Amino acid sequence: MGIALRGFGCKLANEFILPNANNLSSLKKPPLEYKGIRKEDWKSFVDKILSEDFQSELRSQVEQGTFQSQGPNDILGEALQKKPNGSRVQGLGQFITPSMYFNVPNPTELA
Repeated sequence: MGIALRGFGCKLANEFILPNANNLSSLKKPPLEYKGIRKEDWKSFVDKILSEDFQSELRSQVEQGTFQSQGPNDILGEALQKKPNGSRVQGLGQFITPSMYFNVPNPTELA
């Protein structure tokens, strides 16, 4: 499930931030589809994604294969420079706990 959260951060960056990198006024508020993202978190995320330091560091980590995402230590937390909070999952709303999101049972165990 950490892959899903990492994918969410990539989706936000690829669909909303990078295409509008030259129109910063359109990036002042989070997308309407994601009302749960606080404005200050969105601003931090946009600033981080657009920073040259982040782009070059992430590019070099990906090329070298040294960036590894596991559980709550994902690209969204990295971009926001936040350590994982043990009681919630960043970017998914207040009622989603880490055990609900990251410890999903194997479908074969449910059958």
